[in-house]
Amino acid sequence: MEIVELSANIRTRKRKGIKALRREGLLPAVVYGALPEPLAVQLDTHSTTQILRRLHGTTLIDLKVAGRTHKSLVREVQRDVIRGHLMHIDFLAVAMDKPIRLQVAVELTGIAPVLQLGGVTVMHGLSEIEIECLPGDLVSNIMVDLASLVAAGDSIHVRDITAPKGITILSSQDEMLARASFVEQEKEEAPKAAEPAADKAPEKAKEPAAKK
Repeated sequence: MEIVELSANIRTRKRKGIKALRREGLLPAVVYGALPEPLAVQLDTHSTTQILRRLHGTTLIDLKVAGRTHKSLVREVQRDVIRGHLMHIDFLAVAMDKPIRLQVAVELTGIAPVLQLGGVTVMHGLSEIEIECLPGDLVSNIMVDLASLVAAGDSIHVRDITAPKGITILSSQDEMLARASFVEQEKEEAPKAAEPAADKAPEKAKEPAAKK
């Protein structure tokens, strides 16, 4: 289990001082969850950006604030919509003796034997599944081996997964993770020839007015 350390300070400036805080190279954040009340903090933007690049959603963080360490997960990251810079982070403080629920990535591994037949492809299903476990049992992903896909029509569902020790899978057992299917050959429809416009009947020439 990977644990990353981050240092933060108590944040005294609230909404009105947030912009000034960012100009000083500091990142506003909040810690909530297994705490008596939410904690407003600030971190160094540069170092936090570097650390977040190598984290996944289930990486435990030792968040050190005012002499105390809070076991936490990154719950939400807000970025500038144009430049992509970090704007705010929500940390979820967890109790190591209490189970938590969260989404974990599904990673398909191996090569499906059915692909050797040709004309068959492997369709992917869920990219994430919901699990429940103690924080100490967290994994970065759930591995799914494609070796059982030996013929077109074969599929792998959540019920086929062997969960890692200490983890309970909460997603529906009937959810599909991968399926071997024949490649659909799209038929290109030939463009229809434009129908000739109906010939208009020639207008009847007007007869000259009779002379009086």
